[in-house]
Amino acid sequence: MTTVARRETLTSIGDRWSEVKHGHKRWYCRYRCFCGTEFTSNTNDVKAGKVRSCGCGRARRKHGRAGTVEHRAWLKMISRCHRKTDRSYQNYGGRGIVVCDEWRHDFAAFLSHVGLKPGSEYSIDRIDNDKGYEPGNVRWATRTVQNRNRRITVRDSSGRPIADVAEQAGVVHPRLAVERLRHGATTEGAVLTPKRFEDYQVVTNYEVVASSTGTHLLLALACGCMAKRQHKKSRPIPRVAKCKNHPMRTTNA
Repeated sequence: MTTVARRETLTSIGDRWSEVKHGHKRWYCRYRCFCGTEFTSNTNDVKAGKVRSCGCGRARRKHGRAGTVEHRAWLKMISRCHRKTDRSYQNYGGRGIVVCDEWRHDFAAFLSHVGLKPGSEYSIDRIDNDKGYEPGNVRWATRTVQNRNRRITVRDSSGRPIADVAEQAGVVHPRLAVERLRHGATTEGAVLTPKRFEDYQVVTNYEVVASSTGTHLLLALACGCMAKRQHKKSRPIPRVAKCKNHPMRTTNA
């Protein structure tokens, strides 16, 4: 008689038989898996749910890449979005960033979309920081690219990172262009003004101060601010100095 086993995954074929092993009688039967494969198994294991297939189900679930850099990145991605005890949860799951259902429950689907990690300097990055981890919004990116794609990234009027614009122009260092824009300069002025046109303040007075870390100069600037510089006898007293509290001049003279 043919019967359907637990969870309807296996179909028994014919009658069962017993065998004595190690002094105990064990019952066996032939089963047909839902994939079509026939095999022999212990009837008690089938009834208890320990055996549910010929092994094909386990083979499908195992992707063979456990412990790889891609698999660890996938686990960390899920943790920071869905595990409240994760130290990064407040910046991801805490503000609504989630992993799509397709990727959260299937590493193979995630890997098929993003591919293998190109190199050690790459990590997972979201193209749009206001969206979650989903197809079309995730890529492998270097640390430089990720630093220019943050919520606090300084951008020009078109939304392009000012550091990218400065790097393409090749006139000043991207970090200097970002600092200029934060001080109120225009995009053109921040990117195209050579460094020699930086706005320095005239030193009106100075005082030599000795401390446990060495000898320093306290410079009184024309704007009323103070600047501190390391002092060496072999170096002359500076005539001008930068002031961090006042905007830099960013127009060509």
